[in-house]
Amino acid sequence: MPVPSPRNPILPARGNYADLLANVASLNDGEICYAIDQDTIYMNEGGTLVAVGSVTSVAGKTGAVTLVKADITDFSDSDYATGAEGDLAATATQPGDNVSTLINDAGYLTSAPSGATVSETPPLTPSEGDLWYDSSDTGGRTYVYYTDADSSQWVDVAPQGAGGSVYSVAGKEGAVTLVKADITDFSDGDYATAAQGTLADGAVQSTGDTMTGALGMPAGSAASPSVYFDANTGIYSPGADQVAISTNGTGRLFVDASGNVGVGVAAPNANNKLDVAGNLLLSGSDNSIHLTNGTGVSDSGNGAIRVRGQSGASPSMILGVPSSGYWAFEQNGSEKARIDSSGRLGLGTSSPSYKLEVRADSAGVPVGINMVDTNASGRSYSIRSDAGQLRFRDVTGSADRVVLDSSGRVGIGTDLPRSLLSLGAAPATSTATPATLDLGGTYSSTAGANPKLRIFYDGSSTAGFGLSANQLDYISIAGNAHAFYVGTSQVMKIDGSGRLLVGTSSYSGNATLVLENNSSGSSFGHLRINTNTSSPANGNALGLITFSDNTTSYSADIYAARDGGTWSASSKPTRLVFSTTADGASSPTERMRIRQNGFTSIRSVGVGAVISLLTSLSANSSDTLLDGFHSSTDINSGTASIRIRTNGNIENSNNSYGQLSDIKLKENIVDANSQWDDIKALQVRNFNFKEGQTHTQIGLIAQEVELVSPGLVNEAPDRDEDGNDLGTVTKSVSYSVLYMKAVKALQEAMERIETLEAEVAALKAS
Repeated sequence: MPVPSPRNPILPARGNYADLLANVASLNDGEICYAIDQDTIYMNEGGTLVAVGSVTSVAGKTGAVTLVKADITDFSDSDYATGAEGDLAATATQPGDNVSTLINDAGYLTSAPSGATVSETPPLTPSEGDLWYDSSDTGGRTYVYYTDADSSQWVDVAPQGAGGSVYSVAGKEGAVTLVKADITDFSDGDYATAAQGTLADGAVQSTGDTMTGALGMPAGSAASPSVYFDANTGIYSPGADQVAISTNGTGRLFVDASGNVGVGVAAPNANNKLDVAGNLLLSGSDNSIHLTNGTGVSDSGNGAIRVRGQSGASPSMILGVPSSGYWAFEQNGSEKARIDSSGRLGLGTSSPSYKLEVRADSAGVPVGINMVDTNASGRSYSIRSDAGQLRFRDVTGSADRVVLDSSGRVGIGTDLPRSLLSLGAAPATSTATPATLDLGGTYSSTAGANPKLRIFYDGSSTAGFGLSANQLDYISIAGNAHAFYVGTSQVMKIDGSGRLLVGTSSYSGNATLVLENNSSGSSFGHLRINTNTSSPANGNALGLITFSDNTTSYSADIYAARDGGTWSASSKPTRLVFSTTADGASSPTERMRIRQNGFTSIRSVGVGAVISLLTSLSANSSDTLLDGFHSSTDINSGTASIRIRTNGNIENSNNSYGQLSDIKLKENIVDANSQWDDIKALQVRNFNFKEGQTHTQIGLIAQEVELVSPGLVNEAPDRDEDGNDLGTVTKSVSYSVLYMKAVKALQEAMERIETLEAEVAALKAS
């Protein structure tokens, strides 16, 4: 290493490392400079920047500079700095030295090298950089000689009481710390120079004296503490402003920057001065934990936790007195809670009678328990006794949800129950969801046997509401009715016989449903069936009434449906359809349809009349069985065009009866055979019917006609009112066919007459 020129100063203001490297040619060989972006001290060695140390701040020592050369292994190495370069004495502290035994003859550390002059007076002809140790000064002063443009003199580098010192930095072999107390910045002309090896005022003192400066240590680790008692047990710093103690290479006790202590906790909780991981054992005769304000407590242990307040010598809170068989919680000399020898907890009482007993502090003060849910969406609730009521309160919602008053009445959603059970507040108009009573999800397997809500019970008879499989049961005492009221007026009733009465409270007939009166105030009942749309498609049903046995299928129905046309507020074309199920069939078939225009279609299957018109009137020519009208404008108007009387007479307005006779409808057309003999053989009789029409009539007897012309006679089996064949027949005569036979016979007679007339005329002419 080159010997630097006299008084080469440290130049901290040279800037970043890149700037220093760019300007290295301007430095003298051996000159030291400071790279501010690396906190590193470099020396110019033949045009090359060589790192020789770092700049640190020693606590309380302004202007501290640490010089380190990495290849120095000990102070006896020939590669360490010479006296002129800042050489250290052989007695200086070295890494690994025991400070308690490393002393010189004056009993403290020295900065003088082994070749320093030791005398009571300074040498008169020193060379620049020489060291002189004043052996007569009990302060152990050391001087360095230097010369510059201002002076040539010895400079005291360790004045009595000043802050200069020499250190060994742990882990940095060959470390030298130079401190001068009066250095305020690195531009001061009084700072130390590398060439002179100047040491600052006030050396570190060892055993036998008081250390007047700061001692810097590396941070270390739990496994390798910086102050150690063996290799892995000692004191170290786990981070900035922190200190810790380790044993066996593991951190055990930690003190953070706020003074919080952790035992087995590397980062003690910020809200607690002591944070312990594991159990805390109390042993000995006074095994209490005393938490005081610093004045102490005088009472004995007995296993209690004693907390001292701001005044008084006695503890203001005692937790536990196990030797007396209970645990007590006291505050300011007054017991607040106790767990007795039976495990009962009393709050506000020293003699609890139950597992938990809570008493008010004084009369008129509510007493209760708060339950706080700290989740983000949680709610808090309380149970308290207040003014003679037991209240279950939603603290978050600021509302009492359940109240039990002194009369045993329960209010849910109201704090003024008006009956044994009141749900919700007093009646008021509201858009809120009404109060609901939920009786759970179970139900009875026997309908009507087990009510979920019992309204009446006398030991044998029950009335109330139940739930069985797939149904809600309304249960009343046998023979009693279910009545529904609006105010004091009954509007509907299911009587004891199972009849549904709407608009009336009594009925003794056989109907299952009775409708009397309606919502418009009329005296008649009104049943309406709606579809669920305001614009049904053509053919869609509007309503359906079915008839069946007690199975799921039905055997007859009446339904209404849209019948073509346009559906709107002013146009609602509708048809009615009637269906029945025939014998041997399982589903109904349409039998009659009344169209939107009143056109009626009726279809029957099998034997029997399609339409039977029956009347209780006697057979006569004045009473009508069927009327027909044309030019009608409503159901009660029109002009008569045909009428069938009860005696069978048919009257029409034009006296015209006909048959479909268009040739396009016929085939096999030939002349009819002679009807002369048939007409001549028929016996025309007078008679009267045994029942109904008893007047004398003229006509034929079917059995006699059958002997002459069997084709004129028809037979129909006799049936009862249910259509059953009685085994007999009733014969009828086709008079309309007989009329045509008569026309043929008349034509034959006319031919004979015309022949006779011709013969008579010929005879007269001759």
